[in-house]
Amino acid sequence: DDWTEKLWCLHRDLSARLKAERPDVQVAIAAYGPTRRPPKSFKKFPVPMIIDVGGITPDLRKEWEGYNVVGMVAWIYPFGAFQASGFSPAASFAKLQKDQKFYHTTPVTTIYHCGISNASSIAGPWIYAWGRWDLDPEESVDTILHDYCLYSFGEKAAPYFEKFYKLMDSRMEKYPNPINLDGTTFDIKDTTLAVGIWSARYPEDVVAELTSLFEKAVSLCDEKNSMLPGLKIEFEYLRLTANVCNARKKWLETKAREDRVAIADAVEARTRFIESLPVKDDYIMAPGFKLVQPGLLQLGGTMYGRFRDVFEEDLEKLRK
Repeated sequence: DDWTEKLWCLHRDLSARLKAERPDVQVAIAAYGPTRRPPKSFKKFPVPMIIDVGGITPDLRKEWEGYNVVGMVAWIYPFGAFQASGFSPAASFAKLQKDQKFYHTTPVTTIYHCGISNASSIAGPWIYAWGRWDLDPEESVDTILHDYCLYSFGEKAAPYFEKFYKLMDSRMEKYPNPINLDGTTFDIKDTTLAVGIWSARYPEDVVAELTSLFEKAVSLCDEKNSMLPGLKIEFEYLRLTANVCNARKKWLETKAREDRVAIADAVEARTRFIESLPVKDDYIMAPGFKLVQPGLLQLGGTMYGRFRDVFEEDLEKLRK
């Protein structure tokens, strides 16, 4: 009467039949959703098995000890617009390095990144760092960030980009995404998660400092630098989105009509920017957010990343 166990028994029996009919095939099973936890009624699979784990944790790693698996594949979620941070950098260097050190202690031989293309220009240093830590999880953040900025933007601009990214990283470390996604939780009760995380990470003074550093760094770059077009688009989206969240926060404090109107103006400016991006077959073709659907960018993301609240208000109603 345990549906998780029924599924495991079904998979076990199917794998034995498949192996008998196709002895050259390596069998893999996804431990995801209802089969996230290992089977209870048996520990020995009839054939050597690879387990695809939808998110692996220290507890889950221990639970799989003693099973005759020949390898594990981990589905990981450090990047992706399904997190509350939506189309912006998701996790701090410290969080990513800690996770990498953990993965190096597991039987995981293969990693599947879920949602890596959410904001690949502005999140570039964190994606790059993840790759470096694949090779050496002990390498220092400062070394990796220095290399990224130097070789991406040149000697003159690199110090300012380092300051820009360190400030952004400090905000992510102070205000991490509130949900630890494991691939099995889809019930979203709090409809303001995304607005809350953006308001916390990017208040007005932080946005102003980021903008100043960004503009200085860009001015010191070669104007033909191929990294800049995508980065400019994704930072402008971040700035305009933060403006909406900050306008909402101010209105909640004052309840003044002019502050409610300011929300509508901020939402409209953000919408105009998104609508200005070139689109082909319903996909953005700009250097930043390439192949993202504009409607999804407008929503802010999927699952925990979706903006609701004032982002979905009637603008004329807000202006009354």
